[in-house]
Amino acid sequence: MTYYLKYRPQTIDELDLTSVRERLKLIVDQKKYSHAYLFSGPRGTGKTSAARIMAKAAGISPIDILEMDAASSRGIDDIRELRERVGLSPAAGEKKCYIIDEVHMLTTEAFNALLKTLEEPPPHVIFFLCTTEPGKLPATVVSRCVSVQFNRASSAEIERSLKRVVAGEKLKIKDELIKSLAREADGSFREIHTVLEEAALAAAGKEIFRQHLESVKASSMAAPASQLADLFIAGNSQGAIDLIESLAGKGENLEKLALSALDRLRQILISSPSPRLLTVAKAVEEKVRTIRYAPLPQLTLEIAALELVLDNPVINRHPEPERNKGVGSSMTSSEIATSSLDNLGTPRNDSITLDTFLSKWPDILDGLRRKNHGIVTLLSHCRPTDCADGTVNIAVKYKFHRDQLAQDRFRRIIETAVAEVTGSPLRMNFNLSPQTLAALKTFSKDDNITAVGDEELISTVEELFS
Repeated sequence: MTYYLKYRPQTIDELDLTSVRERLKLIVDQKKYSHAYLFSGPRGTGKTSAARIMAKAAGISPIDILEMDAASSRGIDDIRELRERVGLSPAAGEKKCYIIDEVHMLTTEAFNALLKTLEEPPPHVIFFLCTTEPGKLPATVVSRCVSVQFNRASSAEIERSLKRVVAGEKLKIKDELIKSLAREADGSFREIHTVLEEAALAAAGKEIFRQHLESVKASSMAAPASQLADLFIAGNSQGAIDLIESLAGKGENLEKLALSALDRLRQILISSPSPRLLTVAKAVEEKVRTIRYAPLPQLTLEIAALELVLDNPVINRHPEPERNKGVGSSMTSSEIATSSLDNLGTPRNDSITLDTFLSKWPDILDGLRRKNHGIVTLLSHCRPTDCADGTVNIAVKYKFHRDQLAQDRFRRIIETAVAEVTGSPLRMNFNLSPQTLAALKTFSKDDNITAVGDEELISTVEELFS
């Protein structure tokens, strides 16, 4: 059994968060129990452990302590079943309790059903609602609970917890190392217990020294998380995707990776704030909120990598091989690109027809792929429909794709690639209309177009990584 489970607090006095211990001790001493409690705070701070301790203190038999994970049982049918069982008498004793973990994951309908039970609770039932995101709970549910806030553990509180483990396992480790370990913890008892356990294994029953702790940290998520954060900041989607795929292949915990990367971004943002860093941190935080319950966590992180590349488009640039020059032109590809950007809207070559442009479309996408993989992903679901007067009309199926591609900074990248391949400065015009949608329906695989479903960005990403 792991240290965290083996040394999980069993009594009020063993709770390591001082504020929680004092608050719950006061409730137990007065023997005035509410029908519902809301325990909220970060992961690994002991919410469910405290709920079990409170249930035992209320005289509830272990057989009547019922736990439910709202992440997997989140629908109205699950809550209806719970409501039916609530009315049944306890199997032993006078009371029973329900501990609902990650309660914020319940659906709106499920919350409405739960609210009816909280409004008229049977006298023999106590509810403990545990959550890491109290802001997602309806105010009507929160108002019917006694709230207890679980904050991130302080260094002193983590040190207290570690010393209990050290004494129980009879580990040999100096106090200064325990203090150092507590200072470096991120407020989670669970995570720091894991580090201590792995260090004890590395010491093989002998005294734990700093090198044992350092070796555990080196093999942890710190290094790859820092690397992933740097790749996100740089907008290097391909590098981030390769790293995520490598770690997923090794069976690493991608939720832990995402959390560690977010913490690294936070440290960088505090020391060197910038709009780009703020954008990246917000995007990664959004994915961290959902990755724990995602059916494919790897895809969740890869979507983040693809979305972030659109805010930093020119990445992974490799030296471009010189392409065929335009007819009668002595310009190099870079000269063509520069000239095309300086003279947009003033085309010098009206001889490009739609058929000619379509024949060069695969080469254009190939050139763009070395500049910005994300743009190519969006363009792979588009189709040139008209080419006249120096302007190419591109049919785009989804509004999200059209809005991204139509931004000046992205369009200029595309027009540069077009000029390099065709030898002519052409203006790209992205349309979304019934006519273009009708044209999209006629596309076939022979035209290098892939049919997609109704999902916008996620369908694009799923196909990219299939």
